[in-house]
Amino acid sequence: MISPSQGSIQGGTVLTISGQFFDQTDSPVRVLVGGQACDILNVTENSICCKTPPKPEVLRTVYPGGRGLKLEVWNNSRPVHLEEILEYNEKTPGYMGASWVDSTSYIWPMEQDTFVARFSGFLVAPDSDVYRFYIKGDDRYAIYFSQTGHPKDKIITNETENESVYRGNNWPGESKIRIQRIQAASPPLSGSFDIQAYGHILKGLPAMVSAVDLQFALQSVEEVGRVSVTREGTCAGYSWNIKWRSTCGKQNLLQINDSNIIGEKANMTVTKIKEGGLFRQRILGDLLRTPSQQPQVEVYVNGIPAKCSGDCGFTWDPMATPLVWAINPSQGTYEESTILTISGSGFSPNSTISVSVGPMGCSLLSVVENEIKCQILNGSSGHFPVAVSVADVGLARNVEGQTFHFTYQNRISHIWPASGSLAGGTLLSVSGFGFNENSKVLVGNETCNVIEGDLNKITCRTPKRIEGTVDISVITNGFQATAKDAYSYNCLQTPVITDFSPKVRTIQGEVNLTIKGYNFGNEITQNVEVYVGGKPCQIFQWNFTYIRCLLPKLSPGKHDIYVEVRNWGFASTRDKLNASIQYTLEVTAMFPQRGSLYGGTEITIMGLGFSTIPTENTVLLGSFPCDVISSSENVIKCILHSTGNTFRITSIGEDSGISQHLYVVNYGT
Repeated sequence: MISPSQGSIQGGTVLTISGQFFDQTDSPVRVLVGGQACDILNVTENSICCKTPPKPEVLRTVYPGGRGLKLEVWNNSRPVHLEEILEYNEKTPGYMGASWVDSTSYIWPMEQDTFVARFSGFLVAPDSDVYRFYIKGDDRYAIYFSQTGHPKDKIITNETENESVYRGNNWPGESKIRIQRIQAASPPLSGSFDIQAYGHILKGLPAMVSAVDLQFALQSVEEVGRVSVTREGTCAGYSWNIKWRSTCGKQNLLQINDSNIIGEKANMTVTKIKEGGLFRQRILGDLLRTPSQQPQVEVYVNGIPAKCSGDCGFTWDPMATPLVWAINPSQGTYEESTILTISGSGFSPNSTISVSVGPMGCSLLSVVENEIKCQILNGSSGHFPVAVSVADVGLARNVEGQTFHFTYQNRISHIWPASGSLAGGTLLSVSGFGFNENSKVLVGNETCNVIEGDLNKITCRTPKRIEGTVDISVITNGFQATAKDAYSYNCLQTPVITDFSPKVRTIQGEVNLTIKGYNFGNEITQNVEVYVGGKPCQIFQWNFTYIRCLLPKLSPGKHDIYVEVRNWGFASTRDKLNASIQYTLEVTAMFPQRGSLYGGTEITIMGLGFSTIPTENTVLLGSFPCDVISSSENVIKCILHSTGNTFRITSIGEDSGISQHLYVVNYGT
């Protein structure tokens, strides 16, 4: 059962489909209305709720419905030509009614003797392929195919002994396809041919080799496996169909040598019919759909089409479609308590009505037959379409194809702090309305890196800039809100690094970083954070001009130092000071450079950044370990095992740092 059976031409009608076994599915349930997807809202064992699509611009002549075929019977009827049955209808004498069948196979009751039957429906092929159909019955029968689904568009034929003429009823003018025999039969073929398969050659197969003999010859090749062979044709030419029975999967085409075939313009070809396949003795309802002149609701559970019991039709009805004439005002905000008025028709006060403005709802205040009033909700700025939906009917249509839009406005109401460091890095909070997480913030003409944002607040980190006052702008969905002269870059609020030490350190051990400068804030009013290579440097001593912190453990390389004073921002440097520290792990030399193939050589490696604890150093020559026997910050000694190869030496400290200088050592006798 389908409810309602009609709805808005704009779509949006909530359909309730009643049945059974709907929730027994491993994959999403699929519903089609007139061949278009119906948006699933809810699925239970006995019902499905979905929202209909809009009415398509072009409607079909015939629509597929539920699984199976429509079977109609006319008793005591004996047409002269089978094609007459295509024109039969409910008013034709002897009509016994229509029924549903789930297969193309049917056994008639014994008491029905002189009668006419017609199956009609759609074939839904599971895959794109070539399909061959066979029909069998006790009397006259025929299969007709029509691309439009209408009987008048079937393809018909007219045949004589030497000619076949094909013509479609809806083909233009005198268009037709004519096939004529222009030459009599040729003499029978003779001679032999060879087959090459899987590196083997089967020689001297007779031109008229039987299916059994060809099967035996092919199966003599081990790689072919078990096959079945059938032969068709006459002495004028044969074709053999070969099916692989035991060796599955893709098979290479057989290679044929037909140079010894005797006949008029005789040749042989090999054609791949299909890779694998399935023969169905009867076409089941999964591949069939009942026909209907009205758009149908189709339900698929686990890809299996459901049977339609009763009427499963749905109509897009213009008379049932609500109409919007106008909206007022066309712009506003939640903060200004804007009330949107929508004028139109078909707005029943007894129906559930919803209004949306783009992605946001609009809170209903009142509904009468020709007018809706609703309160604009909080949303991001933008130009959005207004949509009205009436329960049991669907979406309203705009008059004369117009599109009514409402513009959400945005505004900046507060900025904090009002000033900060010339080096940037100030955490700037911008308050207002009409924002979102994708809003862009400009400080002057430079981008402020957004950290987080919502409809009413954005936090971003300011870029660096020279001293002065700039505008702050927020751009959301192409709409810009600007606060003039709202933020100042102030040298008095800029921390400055004048010097730091050390500038080079090894990767091992605990080392303190000392930073000198000014405007580092104080413990009462502000906090300070130091980052080296993006990791915190733990502060244990700090005043207005001095910071001391414990350097984090990092891999070898150069790492930048950042000092951030809360509410002010990042520190700048004086006199072009490069605020970065070099972490080192370096091999400068090693000896000896030759040793025994059988190991036992003591190797001395010199460099920087080694651990003084031998077990914390790992030395590899290629993939072979060199056992460390002693170590200091500058020297490692190790014993090499038996190898006999050339190696690249690396020194790995506790933090997996890789040496900057690599040496190759050749070991041999």
